[in-house]
Amino acid sequence: MKFPYLLGILCLLANTAIHAEEQNQKPLAPGYTELPFKPAKPGTYTLPIINPAADGEVITTNNQTKKLHDLMGDKIVILSFIYAACSDVNGCPLATQVLHKISRQLQKQPELADKLRLLTLSFNPTQDTPEMMRHYGEGFKTGDFDWQFLTTRNETALQPILDGYQQNVQKVYDDKGYFTGTFSHLLRVYLIDKDKNVRNIYSVDFLHADTLINDVKTLLAVAKPQSAPLKAQADMLFQPGDNKQNYQQADYQTRSLALAQRLGQPAEFAGLGATAAAGFTEIAGA
Repeated sequence: MKFPYLLGILCLLANTAIHAEEQNQKPLAPGYTELPFKPAKPGTYTLPIINPAADGEVITTNNQTKKLHDLMGDKIVILSFIYAACSDVNGCPLATQVLHKISRQLQKQPELADKLRLLTLSFNPTQDTPEMMRHYGEGFKTGDFDWQFLTTRNETALQPILDGYQQNVQKVYDDKGYFTGTFSHLLRVYLIDKDKNVRNIYSVDFLHADTLINDVKTLLAVAKPQSAPLKAQADMLFQPGDNKQNYQQADYQTRSLALAQRLGQPAEFAGLGATAAAGFTEIAGA
């Protein structure tokens, strides 16, 4: 009787070792390593609005019910969706690890850290209770950095949030139809500005602490005030809209005029047609 039991244990250990080896051989996402390129400097590019950030009812680790929008508006937000039991190295652990890197890097930049909030929301409310999310977050939070771990009352409260962020999550069932406790989902992390607009969405291949921090700095960059257009001088009003004089010179600079700075002059077309050009007949009645 002992031999079959021992054999079963050995098989279990072997399968576990094989699974661990497969995970080790899986190529790591860029977020775990140094960037292979130098990212663009903050403020040298723009992040257009993608769509408004969705709202919904969530629960904090203190078991307080809040609207997701209540946690937005005063700071830039980085929102991620995870479940605590996820074991995919390039899934939820990647998102949490990248956010952890951000929290550590910003410890040296308190002026930036104060303007950012991380929100990590579980899509497994049955298992990831407020207490579970509190324990999960304790292993990652650094100092007083504003990183909040959230869940929902149930799947009914969660689904509108997932739909609003187009976050597709599917439960995985075994061959007998039982829920395995795992989910199939695509990792997506959202950058949300103070106006509650989504400005960037990061997938596995583009999620990296350095690029995320640069994007946050870009959103925080003070927009340079646009200088008032130069008042057009009287002698410029009737010139071409884009004067190409001295265009051949190396130090040529465009002098294009806005439409508001251009005026037309009346033309006597009837007089122009009084004398026919060579090859054309005179305009009737001219």
